[in-house]
Amino acid sequence: MAGGQEGPTHYTGVLDVRLFDRLERLPRVLQSLQALAPGESLLVITANPPDRLTAFLRQEFDAPLTITPVRSGPPVWQTCLQRE
Repeated sequence: MAGGQEGPTHYTGVLDVRLFDRLERLPRVLQSLQALAPGESLLVITANPPDRLTAFLRQEFDAPLTITPVRSGPPVWQTCLQRE
């Protein structure tokens, strides 16, 4: 895919955080990840580079996680989060 790396072509869920208030975004991603079973993945769509998101998840998510860029904007960034 242009501007990204290889990752899953099917996602268990898609979360467009652009639809949520700024303070709700990180908790929503964390909640969605916690609902995934090992091997499942979540495609997260953001309006900005996901640096803050990935740093937050590395600190707060207690299960093994693979983070794969899918599309690098602008105007949209897509990141695959796969629970191991």
